[in-house]
Amino acid sequence: MPESTLPVPVPEAVGKLYDEILHEELSYGFVNRRLHIGFWDDPESDTPYEEAAVRFTDVVIERLKVDANAHVLDLGRGVGGPGLQIVERTGARGTGISISEEQIKAANKNAADAGFADRAVFRHANAMQLPFEDETFDAVMALESMVHMPDRE
Repeated sequence: MPESTLPVPVPEAVGKLYDEILHEELSYGFVNRRLHIGFWDDPESDTPYEEAAVRFTDVVIERLKVDANAHVLDLGRGVGGPGLQIVERTGARGTGISISEEQIKAANKNAADAGFADRAVFRHANAMQLPFEDETFDAVMALESMVHMPDRE
């Protein structure tokens, strides 16, 4: 495989970028709970982005095949939208991580506001150095966070 000339993502810089994005959103009085692509049924669909993003997460949840006995790790979770959606749809426990400390604060607040603080926990962590024991989780998802990881293998 040829060597890449693209810069390798630096976790601290990625965290700072997402802290700034969240700060900017808050300054406008809103927080987008989903920072990932959507799923549209066809190219002519007029489905709004927010609905398509929820649908995309539903597709991922369906493929995870988890239930209320499962514990799901969500890598690069942002402010918690997909992680909370897993808890709501399946009853599974969820642990989300992000390199952005500000997003983790917002995600834990969103979990508490949704009544899921006992089932959804968000932690500041680097996906390249996970702070969990082996076999802690039954499933893992990473919605558009792999691009920010320096070692994708």
